[in-house]
Amino acid sequence: SSEADNDQRTLVFQAPDLVGIEKLKPDQRLYSGRNFLIGRNPCEERDPLGPPLELHKLGSSPETTWKPSALFGKARLFVLETERMRRKFVGAFWVALLCVVLGEEQPEAEEDRITLGLYVLYDDAFNNRAAFKQSDEELTSYFTVLVNTAQAYFRGLRDPSLTLTLVGSKRLWDQEIISYVEENRKKFVDAAATLPRLEDAVRWNKSVPEGVDVVFLITGIETKTREDSFTKDWKGLSVPKTICFSAGTEMAKAAGIAHDDGETFNGATVMALQVALLLGASKDSRLTRRCPSTGGFLTSSMKGGIHPYLSECSKNALQGFYYRHL
Repeated sequence: SSEADNDQRTLVFQAPDLVGIEKLKPDQRLYSGRNFLIGRNPCEERDPLGPPLELHKLGSSPETTWKPSALFGKARLFVLETERMRRKFVGAFWVALLCVVLGEEQPEAEEDRITLGLYVLYDDAFNNRAAFKQSDEELTSYFTVLVNTAQAYFRGLRDPSLTLTLVGSKRLWDQEIISYVEENRKKFVDAAATLPRLEDAVRWNKSVPEGVDVVFLITGIETKTREDSFTKDWKGLSVPKTICFSAGTEMAKAAGIAHDDGETFNGATVMALQVALLLGASKDSRLTRRCPSTGGFLTSSMKGGIHPYLSECSKNALQGFYYRHL
């Protein structure tokens, strides 16, 4: 209707990102699809149509003024008013348009980000094979690239995004933590037997610095993992959904094991896989048509997949786990 109840002026500010505006009642403010309240406008001290208008964000006090963003440059302003106000329409339009053009740009809302601190322990086998073992600095550089390579598997993850950082590295202080198994005359690290020992060792070890969320044992010997025949759990990989988002205690450390040859960063895939599992990513299954294990994504097998990113199912599961455990 072109008439306002009780001679109340009704302002509608339309833009591609501003929808769903309701009609004002005399004692109400105006709501929009962008969750802004329309009140007084700070761009003009004196409005020829009456008291100036301002924009306030929902939840803020009336004293907190929001200036229109430049992204509303193509906005259309419609003033529905009494006959007196309609005669002033053209003037009001240009005043509002000038305010939009001159208004400060509002920064975009920051998306949620997960930042995990990784700490690397390496065994004697890795140290003996590593191409970069001349100094601690060279080893740190190698592990930094390894962690960055693992993070690349999550480059398509949004809301939350993920950042992996290397907090530090050192040689494993007790080689007896590692269990071995022999198969076809070849020696392997028994990851399923070693992981619980590693978890206990790092949980109570005072030498692991603060800010560490996950401790990875990097070994120069290939690892042996297995799938439980009954539960289908992957034994020898990080236990799913055991990351602690409220870190700060010594017990808030997860653990994982990965084999790396010390030259080609080939341990990055299994490292990324275990980070994904810790954060709640689901395994791709042979039983689902949407995200089958044959798709070759990161969580399609115990060694990762041919595609260096998460499937949509894994992504959704990770996001759901994160927002349930903030």
